[in-house]
Amino acid sequence: MTWRTHAAKTGGTRADTPRPRAGLAARLGLIVLGLVLMGFAAFTGINAIGSHLSSQAASTLSSNLRSAASNNVDLSTLLALQKRNDSRFDNTLKLSPALLPSVREPAEKNAATSRRLTKLIDKELASSKSSSTTSSSASQSASSSSSSSSTSSSSQSLTDEQRKKIKEMLASQSAASPSASSTSSSTSSPTGSSSSSVRPW
Repeated sequence: MTWRTHAAKTGGTRADTPRPRAGLAARLGLIVLGLVLMGFAAFTGINAIGSHLSSQAASTLSSNLRSAASNNVDLSTLLALQKRNDSRFDNTLKLSPALLPSVREPAEKNAATSRRLTKLIDKELASSKSSSTTSSSASQSASSSSSSSSTSSSSQSLTDEQRKKIKEMLASQSAASPSASSTSSSTSSPTGSSSSSVRPW
């Protein structure tokens, strides 16, 4: 049987042969398009998560800065809150290669401010413990004086110079956040009062 006879019986022609290739190209195009859409969805999701984490950390930072500037604050509790918030910023910045500049840059600035606050509180606590140890050694009642000094040192306020630095950090933190609508932070301050409105990005 010749090809012409077979073509006449089946109704086919030589023009029919490229059709399987065209179908394969269409399927490959759909696969590529699907992968692109999946990549875009993943990119959008990562930025949404990064923005949420960064917003929470910024709210906590604002609350901690206001607490640090108050007259009576538990520095030990505040330091614990700050270390936890630094970890939150670190987790956010782990996503930085996939974050948009509008999300990444404010997070980096606020993370730097948060680390400065943590360092300042840690330094003040270390200084307080050192001074309390010295005064305890000079006094005759070592046991009672030591426990009394260690109790009071954690609840003392920062110096005027340190408060000035705190206010500068608060201004820097506010400037790092865009002027979007303010939201109320759900994180309580170490003094027991809830934080006022802050500006997450």
